[in-house]
Amino acid sequence: MSINDLYEEQRQQALSILLKKEVLTTCRFHEDEIYEGGEDIQSAYKYANYLFSKGDLSFPFNDRSDMTETIKSIYEEYCCDMCPSCERHMDD
Repeated sequence: MSINDLYEEQRQQALSILLKKEVLTTCRFHEDEIYEGGEDIQSAYKYANYLFSKGDLSFPFNDRSDMTETIKSIYEEYCCDMCPSCERHMDD
């Protein structure tokens, strides 16, 4: 696996964790839009640490701090109060 593939897999795993723990959510009208889900990011960190501790070989992280930084980075990318598409339509 190339470094780019690993990077993308780690980002996808982080996004999956954030969605599963409802730290981020998808819009019910615009399924491809992701925004803040209302749960605290700490729940995502705890769940990710649980997965890391299980030692599953398919888990793409080898370092907890890299895992935490990736989760934080993904969260910050999508962190907004409402669906961006819905928000644009409200301004019309």
